[in-house]
Amino acid sequence: MSWFNEKKKIRFKLISNQSNICSNDNIRFNQQEKVIIKESKQKIQGSINFIHLFKYLTEEIILKL
Repeated sequence: MSWFNEKKKIRFKLISNQSNICSNDNIRFNQQEKVIIKESKQKIQGSINFIHLFKYLTEEIILKL
């Protein structure tokens, strides 16, 4: 009977370890995803700033002509 209980405990421990590993992977993935999203937002903001600068410079050149 105790052998059966030990086997059950070991199995439960294995299952709980697997779920911990899965949740850790999800956390790691979510953190990587947040970093990628943040970097993408920064690149988009940089592009928008460049477009505004280009538009401003173009208007200045046209006004001087």
